[in-house]
Amino acid sequence: MKKLLAICFILLFSSCDTDKRQLLNCETVIGVWSGNFGKVRIEISQDSVKYYLPQSPSKNTPLAESVYSCERKNDMLIIDFGPKSMFLNRGNNVIFGAYKGGPGIEHHYGTFTFIEKEDGTIFKSMEDEQTPKDIFIVPEGYEGFCAIEFNNPNGVDAEIDSAGSRVFEFDTSGLIQTKDHENILNIVLKNIAFYYKEKNSGRLHDFEIVNKNDLPCLSLDPDKTYVLNTGFNRIGRGKINRKFGKNMTENIALFKIGKPENFLKWSRDFE
Repeated sequence: MKKLLAICFILLFSSCDTDKRQLLNCETVIGVWSGNFGKVRIEISQDSVKYYLPQSPSKNTPLAESVYSCERKNDMLIIDFGPKSMFLNRGNNVIFGAYKGGPGIEHHYGTFTFIEKEDGTIFKSMEDEQTPKDIFIVPEGYEGFCAIEFNNPNGVDAEIDSAGSRVFEFDTSGLIQTKDHENILNIVLKNIAFYYKEKNSGRLHDFEIVNKNDLPCLSLDPDKTYVLNTGFNRIGRGKINRKFGKNMTENIALFKIGKPENFLKWSRDFE
């Protein structure tokens, strides 16, 4: 009986010790990171950050090098080294994002890149439970761009469904301005759903969503209608404001609904 208890104790102790993942914080972020298929390299020490573009002619010279500050804000780790940047994590995913520069757009998000620590460290979220999706609904037959501006004080509130997901319903303008904040990781990790609503019955039918950066690697059905997720602020603000006839100043997530042939040169629709 004593042997059996000892074996059970060892098994329980071992199972509790198998999760070697770490929480992302200002200490564990120190090290060397790479991402975007080797196109980005970030070296973080206790004193400085060095940002490299390994596939550029000046690959051995940092594009940026500076002292930095580090601050945790919810699921974001803000690294400020001149260009303000962020590390985000959910589950095992770690994502590097940069803010845009320039007057009036310092709070606008730029590109987001999946990155990994070169020493093989695996990270985990502070909370690993399933995060509710963001759900978007368009009218039946709608094709073209859908834009949603977040944090607009005069905007609408999202509806919340029984699962806790936010629901945003577009009209034929293709634009929503909402008071709600943007959930960056939902957009980047495709924790979203897109539907069209039948005019007569109100039934919902889902679209398949593809991320812009995945397009070269995908084989899409040329006769099928998809949703292209372009991310945040991928079009100049002047162009997008002219298209929608608004003066929008906050972060904008932009999608396009259509056939794959309309995706490869999607940004030219704003020229």
